[in-house]
Amino acid sequence: MNNQIDITKDTLLNIEQICEKLSISRSTFERMRGLTDLRSVGATIGAAARAFGNKEDDEEFSAPFPQPSCMIGRSPRWTANVINKWLSENSKTS
Repeated sequence: MNNQIDITKDTLLNIEQICEKLSISRSTFERMRGLTDLRSVGATIGAAARAFGNKEDDEEFSAPFPQPSCMIGRSPRWTANVINKWLSENSKTS
């Protein structure tokens, strides 16, 4: 986890906010978070694949879902920058 978080320069997102922004369910998020090779469950992450622009196939994503940037109590939080970077690494452009 990254201890160099500056909340004046970045937004912390919880699981519900990430699910909402990616248009995925909580169970899909938990599967993505626990996987290192998303190719094996390509069919089950259709909503996430669409969010990444991966409409036609189930190609392996290049990077696993990132670890939380910090924990607030027992609640994991990710910075928007971490999620944006992960999306950039796993998005296909048309």
